[in-house]
Amino acid sequence: MRKLQLESFGVRLRLDFEDEEALVPVIDRLRFVFRDQIRIGNSGNHEHRFVIGRANGDETQVMDVYQRTRHPVASARLTKTIESMVRNKIAEYAVGKVFLHAGVVSIDGEALVIPGRSRTGKSTLVNALLNHGAVYYSDEYAVIDKDGEIHPFAKPISLRSTERDEGIEEVVPEELGIEVGHDPVPCKMVLLTEFVEGGKWSPFEVGNAAGVLKLIENSVGLRTNTCFSLKVLNKLALRAIIAQSCRSEALETAIKLIEFFKRPSIGIQQQGSNTS
Repeated sequence: MRKLQLESFGVRLRLDFEDEEALVPVIDRLRFVFRDQIRIGNSGNHEHRFVIGRANGDETQVMDVYQRTRHPVASARLTKTIESMVRNKIAEYAVGKVFLHAGVVSIDGEALVIPGRSRTGKSTLVNALLNHGAVYYSDEYAVIDKDGEIHPFAKPISLRSTERDEGIEEVVPEELGIEVGHDPVPCKMVLLTEFVEGGKWSPFEVGNAAGVLKLIENSVGLRTNTCFSLKVLNKLALRAIIAQSCRSEALETAIKLIEFFKRPSIGIQQQGSNTS
């Protein structure tokens, strides 16, 4: 059995492979996704452990040892599934950080955070903002420290050709000529938005309590570190503008959003005036 030791954001994991042929593709995938934000070795301590069994036909068993759970995985998707399980574990147990499902860009040295789970269009909107000069931080997670500052999680960008496209292409941002952020930045604005066919851009400010609830909905580690997560999310909500609006196509929204981000006092509407 081959052993792989990982560390990222203070989380230490061990992967045990019964089939050595599965090891190299997993290492390549982890390096592709985490880039310089993961350390890979073959020794050290760990708090989390996965055992990856041998393929049995079209299925491979992956066991989360300390959670005592088994996951049957289609062998054709084994590499991406292991990477996803590692990523989720890091997001949930990160030391001194709160991971929020969100897209993040930086504009003029301040962060714009767009919370949302998969299929809410955040990656498409992030890509549109990048095409207008924003700096890339993530299309997956906002990584928030105890002071409310946003750190990068600059995985390859997930691209769809349109809002409705089911196909996803992963592209390293530098290959697109996109600037990538490396240092933590303060958060100026949290935008709550989803794509709506024919939606009208009409942002309004959300109150602190409602804003915190929306952040909690997208928080990854709330269950495992409740007090710290709530403290960090509340600090973020107090310091940032929390705005909400539906939107139409990302390319149409990006220019309006950047203008709004730079001068929010001009674009903000009274709550309740948003048109969906």
